[in-house]
Amino acid sequence: MRHGRLAKLNVRLRGIGRWRVGMGALAIPVCGVGLIFSSGSSGPRASGGMTQDVYIWQRVWAEPVRTAVTEYGKSFQALAVLGAQVSWDQNAAAGLPRVMRVGVDWAALQATGQPVAIAIRVNEYRGNYDFEKPGSSHAGAGQTLAELAASLLEEARERGVAVVEVQIDFDAAESKLLAYRAWVEAIGQRISPVAVGITVLPSWLDAPGFEALARSTGSAGYVLQVHSFEKPALGEKMTLCDPQAARAAVEKAGKIGAPFRVALPTYGYLVAFDGGGKFIGLSAEGQRAHWPAGAMVREVRAEPAEIAPLVSGWMQDRPAAMTGLIWYRLPIERDAMNWRWPTLAAVMQGRSPIGDLKAAVTAEEPGVRRVELINHGEGEARLDGTVFVSSRSGVEAADGLGGFAVTWGEAEARFAPIGRGRRLAAGERVTVGWLRVKDATEEVRADVAR
Repeated sequence: MRHGRLAKLNVRLRGIGRWRVGMGALAIPVCGVGLIFSSGSSGPRASGGMTQDVYIWQRVWAEPVRTAVTEYGKSFQALAVLGAQVSWDQNAAAGLPRVMRVGVDWAALQATGQPVAIAIRVNEYRGNYDFEKPGSSHAGAGQTLAELAASLLEEARERGVAVVEVQIDFDAAESKLLAYRAWVEAIGQRISPVAVGITVLPSWLDAPGFEALARSTGSAGYVLQVHSFEKPALGEKMTLCDPQAARAAVEKAGKIGAPFRVALPTYGYLVAFDGGGKFIGLSAEGQRAHWPAGAMVREVRAEPAEIAPLVSGWMQDRPAAMTGLIWYRLPIERDAMNWRWPTLAAVMQGRSPIGDLKAAVTAEEPGVRRVELINHGEGEARLDGTVFVSSRSGVEAADGLGGFAVTWGEAEARFAPIGRGRRLAAGERVTVGWLRVKDATEEVRADVAR
């Protein structure tokens, strides 16, 4: 999914990817949808339920990915899986692509019984957009993509998976949208009757040629990605999805009339700056080893409390051309900067999830107790409270862990966060310390105070 060009650092990080993620709007009927025809300039309106699909953007299908697909896949109307990423030789005019195909676990997808789409991420292209470059002996970039799409479909069919759509996730130059349309139409002809969809940026909506491009996708439609990340300056507010801008983009797209879905984010990044405040990089998987000592690291995340009102608002009223949502991306257990499943499940219903932090004490060995904080809520919880543990028999020793410091006396130990508390995802637990009590059989209790 897109996170933009490096000029703006729209780094689509789906993987990490700009990560714009895209899977075109599938024509899946949803019960309870109301259609309202408005006399205003905004066109017909709709209300009620929407399709809700999800991206699976991992490049390596390790066991946690397969587990997530098995556990959560049936909660979505369709699953859009990253099938390949295409980058180009610096001499793009030579049409030399580098294709990285993902080892998709087709059996895991098939087991869900859900419709499947294949996404192809296409990196920046500076060559000739002509589908067949006149006078050259090789196929153009568009032909390369068409053949790749056909090959991925064949791979899926051989594994027993019927693909309903191929989506092209490409940040085309806005001045080249009409030429890009030729790519889309040619890819569609090559993979017919499978639909071809595209992902688009809000900035395209006013560009010459966009309306024709949007309509070239037919019933598949396009995915409007309202999240991105622009290269920040230290001290500036960083955001992945501006709710006001997202609503405005949806209304503008609705006036065009071609079917579309909206891609919403679930992810976050660590953003690093050097000692002078210069941006040096971002990561969706923890701090990078190459970041210099003393780098200033900030977090930018998709905030459930901001995204949930968008969902509930569109359920009540939206342009009729907006057919649904697609989430970037599927919650994976080891994905530290992504929402957990309870959080996404709540936001999909238009509810703002909240955390519910509880303290727990467990016996490690005779007299030794482990002290933990557990988030039993649907949303994240900040570890900014003090944990009080009391003992009738008396505390003999205690130590803090996981960013908590301890003070203790004869009958009590207090575990307090050092600095600003980090976030604990829904369902997560963290050990804040341990203590030794005099009576090994004593039941020790703990409470959290803010």
